[in-house]
Amino acid sequence: MFPMRYIPKGAKVIIYGAGKIGKEYYTGAHDTGYCKVVQWVDRDVREAFGCHIISPDQANYGLADFVLVAIDDESVAKKVIDMLVGKSDVDAKKIIWRKYNADELYQDYIAYVRKHKYDNPKSALGIKLHSFDESSIRHLVAMLEDYDLVISENPEVEFYGFECGRTGLYPECKKNSIKVAFWPGESYVPDYTIVNYSIISRELPTKNNLYYSIFFPTDKTINDRKEFLSTKEAERKFCNFIYSNSNRGDGALLRKHFCNLLSEYKKVDCPGLVLNNMKEAIVPRIGNWVAGRREFVRNYKFTIAFENSSASGYSTEKLFETFRSGSIPIYWGNPDIDKYVDSRSFINCHDYHNFEEVVDRVIELDNNPDQYMEMLSTPPMNDAYRYNRKEEYQRFFEKILQDGI
Repeated sequence: MFPMRYIPKGAKVIIYGAGKIGKEYYTGAHDTGYCKVVQWVDRDVREAFGCHIISPDQANYGLADFVLVAIDDESVAKKVIDMLVGKSDVDAKKIIWRKYNADELYQDYIAYVRKHKYDNPKSALGIKLHSFDESSIRHLVAMLEDYDLVISENPEVEFYGFECGRTGLYPECKKNSIKVAFWPGESYVPDYTIVNYSIISRELPTKNNLYYSIFFPTDKTINDRKEFLSTKEAERKFCNFIYSNSNRGDGALLRKHFCNLLSEYKKVDCPGLVLNNMKEAIVPRIGNWVAGRREFVRNYKFTIAFENSSASGYSTEKLFETFRSGSIPIYWGNPDIDKYVDSRSFINCHDYHNFEEVVDRVIELDNNPDQYMEMLSTPPMNDAYRYNRKEEYQRFFEKILQDGI
C-alpha cells in the first residue's frame, strides 16, 4: 500500500528505504499505478520486484517531485532527512515522511480502488483490519463492493489476515464486534474460539465458513484449448519443476521425492531454487515472475504441480497457471479437486496408490502422442464449476451482519 494522502496521483517519486515499509510503498505504487517510482534508494544495493535499488550516492533527486522516506524509526528517518536536506539538489519541501500507520494506508487504498473500480456503495460499514496485505484488501473490497468501508476503532466487523492464521496470534479485538478470518489464498484453519466466521481457501464442515479461493478462474478463457491443438505439442521438452520452497509443508518434501523418482525415467528441468539444474533459465521471482514462468512452462509437455499442503478446496496458481501455459499438470494437493476440474485434463496423484503408479502414467502419455493430445485438449474446468460466485459471497456476508456474533 502507498501513502496516497500525502502524495498526489501521477507524481514522480524516489523511495528511500527498501525494508519492509519500502517494499510495501513500492508495490503499492507499482500495482495500483498511482504514481511513478523513478528511483528506489537503499544502502543495500540489490534487485527487488524487478527494480534495481541504487545507493544514496547514485540517486538523482532532481528527477522526482517527492522523496518518500520509507523508514519507521523516527530517529533514523530524521538522520536521513537531515542528510537529504544537506544535498544541493534536494528541496526540503519535497521530502515526505510519516510514521507508518496501517489504518491510514488501508483507508487510502480502499478509497482509491472504490473510486476507480466500483459504483457508489449502498451503506457504510465500520471495519478493522488486522495483518492485511494489499492483495487481501483488494479481494475484500471487491467482495464488499456494496459497502462504504470505513476503517474504525469501533468497528462492526473485524477482519483477520493470513498472518493470524499462520502464527495463531490474533490481536486484541472489540468485545461486541463480529470477527472474521479472511485469507482467501491460504488454507490455515482459524481459531473459532476467537473468530465467529471465516472466508478462506479451504472447505470446512461448518456453515460459518465461506469457501473462497483467489486462484480459481473467474472466466472461461482457461477452457479455450485452441492454442494447444497442434500435434507438435506432443514433441516438446519432457517435464519441468519450478519451486523456491524446499521444506515448508508436506508437499514441499513430497514433490522433491517425486521429481527425483520421475528423473529416473527422463531428466526433469529444474530452473527454480529447489533441485536446480538450470542456471538463469527463467525470469527471477523478483521480476515478472508470472509471465516468465508461463513462457518457460509453455515449452514442456508436463509440469510437476504440487501444493505445499493437502487440504480440501485448497488449490493455487500451481495448477491453474500450468493449464494456462499449455502444459499437463502432474498434480498433488486438493484431494477434492475433481469437483471443479475435469479429471481427464490432468494427472491427479490422488487417483493413484503411489507415486510409482503416477510415474507409469506419465511414461504412458509421454510415449503415446494420441493419448497425450487427448488430455491436453480437454477443457480443464468441468460443467458444474461456477465462474461467478458474487451473489453467493454477498448472501454470506449479509448473513454475517444479520446473525452477528
